[in-house]
Amino acid sequence: MKKRQTGKREEWSMAAMVFGGIMILAGCVRQTDIPIVSEKTESYQESLEENGIEGGEETETGKQDREEQEGREWQGLIREQANVPERYRVSVKGEDVTVTADVKVGVPEVDRICLKDVEYSPYTDQELDQIGKVLWEELGLAEGTGDPKDSEGDSRIYRWSADLMYSLDLKAGDSQMTPVVWLSATDVSDGIGSAGDPDDLSACPMTETEMAQLQAVLENKAEQLLEKMGLKDFSLESARWRQLSVSNHYSWTLSGQYGVRLYYGRKIDDMPLVNSGRKTGSLKPASQYVEFLYREDGTLLTVKNIGREKITDSSEYADSFISFSSVSGIFEQCMRTLKVDWDTGTKAADEARAGSDMGPVLIEGHGDAGEKPHVYLTVTDVDLAYCVKCDERNEDALQTDGKMGKLTPVWVFYGTAEQGYQNPDGTRAEIPGQTLSGGKMLLLAVGGEDGTVYGGISELAVR
Repeated sequence: MKKRQTGKREEWSMAAMVFGGIMILAGCVRQTDIPIVSEKTESYQESLEENGIEGGEETETGKQDREEQEGREWQGLIREQANVPERYRVSVKGEDVTVTADVKVGVPEVDRICLKDVEYSPYTDQELDQIGKVLWEELGLAEGTGDPKDSEGDSRIYRWSADLMYSLDLKAGDSQMTPVVWLSATDVSDGIGSAGDPDDLSACPMTETEMAQLQAVLENKAEQLLEKMGLKDFSLESARWRQLSVSNHYSWTLSGQYGVRLYYGRKIDDMPLVNSGRKTGSLKPASQYVEFLYREDGTLLTVKNIGREKITDSSEYADSFISFSSVSGIFEQCMRTLKVDWDTGTKAADEARAGSDMGPVLIEGHGDAGEKPHVYLTVTDVDLAYCVKCDERNEDALQTDGKMGKLTPVWVFYGTAEQGYQNPDGTRAEIPGQTLSGGKMLLLAVGGEDGTVYGGISELAVR
């Protein structure tokens, strides 16, 4: 049986201090609180009268909705059902981690969520040929025909621009192998193999304003390319500026140039489709995602289009949600008990203290002033999103019909992390900290119906 794979591993460079050990929580926590449902405030029939009547007669759509909903009382919007606040505010302190939040809670203005069906959707040869044509034309390298394919229809194509060599990997995929479209400039990197710290922007000559203006231009280019690739339902989730390195005689050196990596995720019915496998060491992503890497001069360096699914409406709905206070309680407990491995952090901590008049600090114990290392997590986003709930059938069944499972509603908590120091009295020490992970990451995904934990981090290793 072939193993599932993406074709290449994710290229993420490790900063001086980064999350080195990130483990996925999968279905190991289940909330048993009784769902909080608001009292009936409006009958469903009244809603139909507003939306399903045209010219005094019930439309066909209105009739189908009415027949489907007979006997079902309208329970109010999800925000009412789950008592969701406009903003989530909290400050939670554990032994090694402090979590703070003051963010708006995103929830669609609907009363239930369709549990959509998800199937593997491999590419056809014609689709791959068209995608390759679009990408080569984007680079101005459209010449060349008869690209080689192996026995499974996969191909790797090389072409040269004035100063760069590009490779394009195309894998059709199936229920056992992930569909992959991966274009890359082979001798430029912002990840593994890079010299120095790719996240160190201290020497960048651009101001923050100039970087923001340039990023807006590059985002526009990426979104036009998404449309040409037939991926209009993807939206920007994160952007990271990075140092670029170049390969020369099998070694990497800093190029003095910078680039921005843009991450795009899929949206379904205005709800983000969370990828619980991204940045967690998972070889197979939970859902399709697209990345672009642009050099500061606008040159396209990388395109990753990993995974592909067909998503259709099902006859099943999530129409009862546990209270948001129960969901946030699960999140807070998971973050409070988050494990932190400091064993690899001593050198980095000493470097962070270099130049301070307070002297060195050892990770294993306390410094002269009694401080100890501490991780500070800041919640940046809280939203109701879709997550793939995998079908628990055997591999033969998956290979036969390609059905992966369903999209289920989950509450997602995203955030950033910083490694700092804590005084003996528990307050934060006035010692410069250092950002971990290089951007926001998925902290936890909690099932909206029952509190099941679908993904997130359970352990941090600071290096």
